[in-house]
Amino acid sequence: MSRTIVIGDLQGCAEEAYALLEKCKVTDDDHVIFAGDLIDRGPDNDKCVDLAIHRDRVQKKPAGVMGNHENRHLEYRKIDERGEKPNVKAPTHVATRMQLRDEHYEYMKRLPLFLRLPEHNAVVVHAGVFPGRKIEEQDPYHLLHIQMI
Repeated sequence: MSRTIVIGDLQGCAEEAYALLEKCKVTDDDHVIFAGDLIDRGPDNDKCVDLAIHRDRVQKKPAGVMGNHENRHLEYRKIDERGEKPNVKAPTHVATRMQLRDEHYEYMKRLPLFLRLPEHNAVVVHAGVFPGRKIEEQDPYHLLHIQMI
């Protein structure tokens, strides 16, 4: 029987992510969803994105939603592409930028802001939603950042 497993905020901690998947005894039939923030803070940002890319391919279903950290790095990338230098102050963001490759940015660009799970009557987002509003009517900023209402 396949399962849906939702995991939030890997934050660049690939070793711990693999340990968690092993503890959950994840199979190729399971639908693993990373609920944003694959990157920053931990030592293995590239490996966390690689893990999500791998799960996408194995399960042939989306393995992630956009988090505020992916969004931030895509914004840095847009500034780079204009030939400007982004103002990256956080040492963890600098380290992440040194690890990410073009394929990682391409993957992150494709991440949706939300993922419907009709079989569970649920929606996965990174941060939160305002009650009483359809998911399509939510402010993208809130899907990425809201913590309390």
